[in-house]
Amino acid sequence: MKSPHSKVLQEKLASLIFAKTSLQRVAFIGVLHVFFLSACAVNNYGLTAAKVTHGNGAVVYETLAPGLHIRTTSEDPGASFGYSKRTCILEKTTHSPAPGWYYLKTPDKSGTCHATDLSTIGVELRLADSDLSLTIGGRFTTKMGYAAQSDNKDMYLFFDTTNPQKTKLRINQPRRPQ
Repeated sequence: MKSPHSKVLQEKLASLIFAKTSLQRVAFIGVLHVFFLSACAVNNYGLTAAKVTHGNGAVVYETLAPGLHIRTTSEDPGASFGYSKRTCILEKTTHSPAPGWYYLKTPDKSGTCHATDLSTIGVELRLADSDLSLTIGGRFTTKMGYAAQSDNKDMYLFFDTTNPQKTKLRINQPRRPQ
């Protein structure tokens, strides 16, 4: 059952979003702009949050960033302005970060992403060799089973964006010929 305070808060928020006068709409848009313009992150430092979830042989690393987010890593170079959510699936190791939420300074990823799920609402500039692009609006990209061309491995991956704790990752080294 919802508390009376949450109902009042929902009604106030709805009245701002669906404002009847132009002054209310301008004020609401102004508050959103101040929030998003003041938010800034570079890689894993700044106004960003990361949720680390452990699955079966996998670590799911979700990074959330409102406002301007500049990324200088080789696996995901670029910048976004708006709201960005980036999910990376890594092989679980002894150096994997502990499960939980991290704020302002998120832990470094230990290893290479075997799959990514990238979402941006706003403006995004991607600077990767394989994906040089500019998007205005929304962009949602999932790359499953990412491996370098030189890799000689078999991989099993199961990933459900709504249930990251059920992620399964198994990497098998090939058998040596006899």
